[in-house]
Amino acid sequence: DCVIADRFNMAAAYLGIEGGFDGFRAFVQELNDSLGIPRRLGELGVTAEAIPELVKGAIIDPSCGGNPIELTEENLAQLFKAAL
Repeated sequence: DCVIADRFNMAAAYLGIEGGFDGFRAFVQELNDSLGIPRRLGELGVTAEAIPELVKGAIIDPSCGGNPIELTEENLAQLFKAAL
């Protein structure tokens, strides 16, 4: 279950994007693709060895407090691994 689905359903409706959360996600992915933004961290040269350093930087970033799921070193490491 997506913790932020309701927020993005509202954003999609406001922006006139059909399909709610999935429509919004598809819209953003199409935009990223049109701008040449890579889909995976590995495409940017990020390796598994870099994950501990990325976690250290991410966990102290002030924007972490606004995440709807509490971020920990463990779940951040899992997130970075999944994004490789």
